[in-house]
Parts: sequence; C-alpha cells; structure tokens
Amino acid sequence: MKYSNGLDAKLGDKVKLQNGEFGEVVISFDTHEYSEGFSEKDWRSLRKGIMIRAENNALVRFDDSDSEEVAFISGHAFSD
Repeated sequence: MKYSNGLDAKLGDKVKLQNGEFGEVVISFDTHEYSEGFSEKDWRSLRKGIMIRAENNALVRFDDSDSEEVAFISGHAFSD
C-alpha cells in the first residue's frame, strides 16, 4: 500500500488515522511482514494492504483504496 504522499507503507510506521487516532503498522500483507505477536498463518486469507494497531488497540486493515484515510508520520518509509 502507498500513503497519499506516495511513500510505501512499511512495518513499524507511525500513522495518523482519519478519525484523529494514531497507530502503528503491524502487518504488511503486500510484503508479507508481520510484527511480533502476529503470525502469517493467522492472517493468510488477507493478501493486500496493511494492518494498523490503533492507540485503543483496535486492529484496522487498509488497502490502496483507503490511502487517504491514513497519514504517514514517521518510520521506515523514509529508509528507502
């Protein structure tokens, strides 16, 4: 998934959601990367996009069609 600014979403990125909450990318389905505590086996039915853990611990999935709802703040996307 790409953010609206054109950067690729990466595991560990800090983001701001459209509702004002902050979160962190914990799974990238596009690159098959999973944070500790998240198993590919448990999420194999999803193949595109990212999973964000919001500050309220809710998990929210986004894909390219949702890129306007997620704003990149900091993280690995600048390491490209």
